[in-house]
Amino acid sequence: MKKYNKLITLCILSASASYAATHEAEITTNLGYDSNPLRIEDDDKGGAFAELDLGYEYTNKLESGKELSFGADYYHRTYDGAVDDADRWSAKIDGAFKFAERETAIGKLRPDVTADLNWSDRTYTSRNTGKPASFGGQSIEDRYDSFWLDLNAGLRDRINRKVSLYLDFDYRIKDYRKDYQSLGLDRLDYEQFGVRPRIRYRFNKSLYGYLGYKYQRRSYDDRRQRTLANTVIPGTDLKYDHHSVDLDLTYKFNDHWSTKFGGGVLKREDNGTGYADKSEYSAYVKAIYEAREQDKYSLEIAYIKREFDNPTIDPNGINEETPGKEGWSVEFETKTEIKLANIQNLFLVSSISYDDFDETPTYFRYDRYQVSIGLSKEF
Repeated sequence: MKKYNKLITLCILSASASYAATHEAEITTNLGYDSNPLRIEDDDKGGAFAELDLGYEYTNKLESGKELSFGADYYHRTYDGAVDDADRWSAKIDGAFKFAERETAIGKLRPDVTADLNWSDRTYTSRNTGKPASFGGQSIEDRYDSFWLDLNAGLRDRINRKVSLYLDFDYRIKDYRKDYQSLGLDRLDYEQFGVRPRIRYRFNKSLYGYLGYKYQRRSYDDRRQRTLANTVIPGTDLKYDHHSVDLDLTYKFNDHWSTKFGGGVLKREDNGTGYADKSEYSAYVKAIYEAREQDKYSLEIAYIKREFDNPTIDPNGINEETPGKEGWSVEFETKTEIKLANIQNLFLVSSISYDDFDETPTYFRYDRYQVSIGLSKEF
C-alpha cells in the first residue's frame, strides 16, 4: 500500500504544476423498491432501499496535448431490515495519463496508462435459503469482500477518418479479505493479465462500430485443479484462459435519437481436466433519446446464456462459480433537468428494470423488478 500512496502523491504533485484543470462532481440519491434483492426462487422477500452515489473527476490539459486525470467513486445501497443482508457498497479511485498524439507513417498514435484501486463489500447469502451463507456450520458471509488493483496500458492508432485501431494490455491483482481454507474451501485470490486488440470503423456519418477480441490468463495464488467428479487434484495450480469476441454498433438517426446494439461470445478453459470450462453468449439493444443537452432517456433489452461443459460445477456457488443461466433483462432510465429555486444542474432521475432468468440448479431461477426515483446534482 505504501507504493500506491507514493504513486498517488507523485501524480498529485505533477498535477499541481500544470495549468488547465477542471473539476467535476456528482451526487445522486435514490429511493426505490426491489422485489427480489437476494435473487432467490421464492420472490416474496422484497424490500425498500436507499442509494447514494458519489463521483468526482479532476482533469488537467497539459502542454503538447497531454492529459492527466484522477477520479473517485463511492456507491452504497442499503435495504430495510427484512432484507438488509442485501446491503452492499463499493469504492474506486482511479488515475489516467494520456500522452500527446503523434503523427507517424502508420497513423496518429496516442498511448495512455490507467490505474484503478477498487473495494467491494457485500454479504454472501445462499441462493437456496436467502440467508447468510455457511459451510460446515461456520459462517462464510464475508466470502466475497475484496480489494483489487487494475493497471492498463493502451495505444490508439487513428489511421484515417474511418478506421482506428486499439491495443490494450491489462493486469489485475485481486485479494479477498477472508479465506476459508481451514473449512476446506478454495482460496480465491488471483492475478490476471490480458491483451485486447480492437478496430473502430465508421461506415458513414450515422453508423460506426467496434469489433474486438480479448485474451485473459488468470492464475490463482493457492487453488487446485479438480477432476470431472469434483475432487481436488493435489499438487496442481489452477489457471483459467478466457477468450472473448464482441461487436458493438451505434447508429444515430438525428441529433436526438440513437440506438446501440451488439453482442459477444466468451469461452473459458481451465488448465486441467476441463472441469470449469464454460461458454457464454450475450446480446443487447439500447435506444437513447436526448431531448436537450442534459436530458436523457434510454431503454435497454439484454439477453445472456451461460452454460458449463460440466453441469455439476460448484452447484452451491461457494467457490465463486456463477451458475448456468439463460434469460433476459430490460431497463428504462431517465434523467431530466429540473428548476428549483436558483439551483443549477439539478436533475430528476428514475429507473425501472426487470430480470427473468432460468438457472441451473433450478433454485437459482428468479424474477426481479426494481423501481427507483431520486435527485442528482452536478457541480
